[in-house]
Amino acid sequence: MDAKQEFAGILQRVWSKLLSLPQATPLESGAFSILVLFIGNPSHPVPFWSVTPPP
Repeated sequence: MDAKQEFAGILQRVWSKLLSLPQATPLESGAFSILVLFIGNPSHPVPFWSVTPPP
């Protein structure tokens, strides 16, 4: 499987999750929102609380 097909598969799974969000429980909605926030923010690849402050 090449990268284009793999990316298309990932997008398809994300799209199906988005379509099912109206029927999701609050816990599922919250978990999905957190994942989207961390994936959608490439300038901070790790959570801000795990980064050590500069000296």
